[in-house]
Amino acid sequence: MLNKSFSRLLCYRNIVSPRWIFTSCKLSVHDEIEVQKPVKKQEPKKYKLSINPEVRNYLVEKNFGKDILNLLPKKLIKKGFTQHSSLCLVDENAAERIVSLIYDDLRENTSFVVECSPGLGILTNKLLQYGIPKIHLFEKNENFYLSESPLMTLTQKYKEQIDLRKLDFFSVWVLLYRDLMYKEGSSEEYFRDAPTLEWKDKTANQIIACIPNKYFLSALLFNFIHQTRLFEYGRPAFYLAVPSFIWERITADNNDVKKIRFYTQQNVVLHLAFDTTYFGELPRKSFLPWPKEKPTKKKNPIDELNCPMVLVKLEVKKNVYDILDKEDWKGFWFFLKHCMRSKKSRVVMEVEKLISGCGERLVEKDYDICTTFKELPPQKLLELFQTFKSWPEYDENLFIPSLIHNDDAKKNEDDKFEGEEEKENENSIQWGSK
Repeated sequence: MLNKSFSRLLCYRNIVSPRWIFTSCKLSVHDEIEVQKPVKKQEPKKYKLSINPEVRNYLVEKNFGKDILNLLPKKLIKKGFTQHSSLCLVDENAAERIVSLIYDDLRENTSFVVECSPGLGILTNKLLQYGIPKIHLFEKNENFYLSESPLMTLTQKYKEQIDLRKLDFFSVWVLLYRDLMYKEGSSEEYFRDAPTLEWKDKTANQIIACIPNKYFLSALLFNFIHQTRLFEYGRPAFYLAVPSFIWERITADNNDVKKIRFYTQQNVVLHLAFDTTYFGELPRKSFLPWPKEKPTKKKNPIDELNCPMVLVKLEVKKNVYDILDKEDWKGFWFFLKHCMRSKKSRVVMEVEKLISGCGERLVEKDYDICTTFKELPPQKLLELFQTFKSWPEYDENLFIPSLIHNDDAKKNEDDKFEGEEEKENENSIQWGSK
């Protein structure tokens, strides 16, 4: 009797309370009557996107109407900065300043001008107004392909001068490395119609990008060391807007005691293999998304939003392979990575781990037992490697088990390296194991 009453009660609740769902079960082993067991249905969580009011006010001040505010991807204007690989320029004054600063240098060679993530096309418009003959735009975001987008209006106006491709240049690094490893052609679309020039000729392509972190620079250096497809067309030139504190870290050397911890193999290769040109500063607020204030225990935390961007040019040196050949650049990179992993790494001790008994030869070269790697300037480190390579034991030791697979992943946020933003892709390349 009790079982029947309980069964009726559950059936009644099923009618009056549809938010409950039921599963069938037996009350006992000997009972053939099945009753329904209530299981509470989980309601989906509602996610409400919160627009940053300060960003909204800034865009209104820049005379952006509601149509543009609705057009912009919400991830660019929401509260809470998430890590992005690129920035979107939203200030015409900043665009004017960028073009005015780089135009004299850029107009000398416009063989294959690329603008990465043009967004609203503000910088594109200024480049065309200054007389750049043709621009190849790499934009992946669907919002900027809508008919009401200023970028589409600009594309219709300059049909012969704009080549718009639905590509994301900031993810090309993974494709380039995959092509190198597996002899694929997944990155060919990026360089379609790009000219192929001799290495010591003018630059083969001119790439303009606005970047929020060190990932782009780290990936660029890694691809240079391994000579991926990007460098098969000739020497590329990069015009970059990058946060000033990131630029200070990537260009730090042995003379800057406060930034000595940022002095790594990347800094050394940048100094030796690339020519750098500094053009000027830009306001960080001119680029979306804005960085979020991160909780920190540092005494003097960096105010990223009010820290200016710097406009710089990176160009591989014409004589870079007179300094070292392609294979030796890989060896040099791995040598520095192994020996500069700590600011206390000492020259004699670390090199003796690679070639035992070489300490006396190093002392003869004026390296004492207290000399650390981070005390040496880039040119001295190059000379040390050339000395190390000249020894007969170089080809016999296990210094370079596999140059193509060395691991360059970093632990902290500023030192993120290639492939880390591709974790969601099951087929993404694993850059190495530590």
